[in-house]
Amino acid sequence: MDKDFLILYHGAIVPHRGIEQLVTCVSENMYLKAIILGFGDNHYIKEIKDRINRSGVCNRVILHPAVNQKELWKYIGAADLCFVMIDKQPKSYHFALPNKLFESIQAGIPVLGSDSPEIKKIVEFYQVGFVCDPDNTKQIGEMVEKLRMDTYLYKRFKNNTIRAREDLCWEKEKYVLVNRMKNLMA
Repeated sequence: MDKDFLILYHGAIVPHRGIEQLVTCVSENMYLKAIILGFGDNHYIKEIKDRINRSGVCNRVILHPAVNQKELWKYIGAADLCFVMIDKQPKSYHFALPNKLFESIQAGIPVLGSDSPEIKKIVEFYQVGFVCDPDNTKQIGEMVEKLRMDTYLYKRFKNNTIRAREDLCWEKEKYVLVNRMKNLMA
């Protein structure tokens, strides 16, 4: 299938978020495009711009400034896949459960996430995408290509976001928080 496939990274544009791997992935597949949406350290953003230029993908990778939280869903909803990669180091990143995972699910967009314990638990339980080693660019590329080419699998993941977003919302989660707080105070 010769269809372009848009991958969105949204969040802080800082090291350890898989941004370099995303640029490499796009450079190795002519059907991929990416938007890197967010804010970050100017020095690192310059490094990413240089990497994009060196990779020859400046016409397929867009660096976009952060948008208002109320507008973010429009950007997420326009993507085919959300990129939720977080390196295993530092250790706090390994156990992270980033907002971008839930924002992507709420927008109904499948995710490619890192195989860290908490991200993996959500992605695999709800079957809303794939997880892989955030340092393995080859594996990332293979997972993206599988989602781009297998329309049945892609639709299944997309449909599974409906159930996931019904479960993973504040309207339900607030009761979990309240009950845990009550237990702590008892």
